[in-house]
Amino acid sequence: MSDSDLVKFRIPASFVTDKVALTPAEAAYGFEHGWLTPDDVVKVALAAYEAFAAIPDTFEELALLLSDDYYRVPDLLSALPLREEKEEARVWFFLALAWVYDHKDSYADPLETVEMISADFGYPEGGRALLRFTPVDDDRPAGTESMYERWLEYIQRTKADLSKRTIGN
Repeated sequence: MSDSDLVKFRIPASFVTDKVALTPAEAAYGFEHGWLTPDDVVKVALAAYEAFAAIPDTFEELALLLSDDYYRVPDLLSALPLREEKEEARVWFFLALAWVYDHKDSYADPLETVEMISADFGYPEGGRALLRFTPVDDDRPAGTESMYERWLEYIQRTKADLSKRTIGN
């Protein structure tokens, strides 16, 4: 999260690992943008370590860090290879939307929160149908109920898509 982000909250590792197995680059992105704490980075790395036969050495080292060594998380993440952030942003856009959806009763206007998250991520193509001010191309009537249906469908579709991946970077 940067100072210019409209929405700022952390997403616990338990929620993240329930939704998707993060790649090292996605864990780094989550940490760099304030979604994950050092403790959460270690937990998502450990989940990847337990779920996959092989993970990059740096990610394995993160997974096996003792709590006294969490100060090393930023340095280990910065040792990961440079990457393009488009896929990482897509994963965190999904996770942020899933978090708000699952906790929508905690938000005064969850759909406004979705719009702010979308703005923070540069209005990604896949999330445009979730914006109240954007026309959609489906046969559903306009309104709040349809927005919530599209929101849930986006989360389910993206989770299914991400579950097909293998860890590789």
